[in-house]
Amino acid sequence: MIDEVNVGTSVHHTKYGVGEVVRLSGNKSEPEYIEVKFHNNPQAILTFQYPDSIGSYLMPINHEPIRRILEKREIKHLVHFTRVENLESILQYGLVPRSMYRALGMQGVCNDDKRLDGRIDCNSISVEFPNYRLFYKFRDADESTKWVVFKIDVEALFDISKEYGYYKTNAANSQFRSYECKHRSSVRDFEEMFCEDIEYNGTHIRRKDLNIPDKYTTDPQAEILISGIIEPKFIRRICFASLEDMQDYKNTCRTKKLESFDHGVEPSLFGCRKDHTYWK
Repeated sequence: MIDEVNVGTSVHHTKYGVGEVVRLSGNKSEPEYIEVKFHNNPQAILTFQYPDSIGSYLMPINHEPIRRILEKREIKHLVHFTRVENLESILQYGLVPRSMYRALGMQGVCNDDKRLDGRIDCNSISVEFPNYRLFYKFRDADESTKWVVFKIDVEALFDISKEYGYYKTNAANSQFRSYECKHRSSVRDFEEMFCEDIEYNGTHIRRKDLNIPDKYTTDPQAEILISGIIEPKFIRRICFASLEDMQDYKNTCRTKKLESFDHGVEPSLFGCRKDHTYWK
């Protein structure tokens, strides 16, 4: 069965990425061609045969399967941690990937100088709970640094102008390094983050033994890579480790931007998951 395509339908091309159907041509009731404008080159409009191209290298984008998974697992938000020094610029510009710092005149403090996944054009996002193993490593390396955790609206997963990559473990893992985001963006890839069985350091781990909520990924290092800027409108809450950290920030920041966002103290986000003994 061929998915119906209309003007305005979002599509994904295996080579050109995400675009939008801008025109149907040929017979009005049975169009022979579709014209697509792609986000990575909005000046160019490409023509494809219809319906022959659909299902082979051009696929309509349907967000409903992932929305159903979010609803079934009661996933309410995504999370991202960063140094408190970055907070003011994030409240102004959003979560900006490293590759865009210069264009915006920013000098953000990077969490991960190595960035072994190679995707400096993407933000690294976790589902419901931070990648506490990496978070602890960064905090342990410099105990004087303060941190915040952002809760991000799940609607940030449905911006058709962005690329998404779903990884069942850390995206820097050697098994993923040859893959671009667009090759890890299927519903199956998303579901794999909640897989029933996974190998970790030569050990077979079963999700049912972890006794974790449905909304948590199986591997605590599972992540979503989102290309481009995650705008401030998607930030639902800024979480501090302690009242002291929050007050210190308020006393030293140059603006009052924080007051226009929900914020508070959530020390649990700075700890580890209860299944941490499985991931040593």
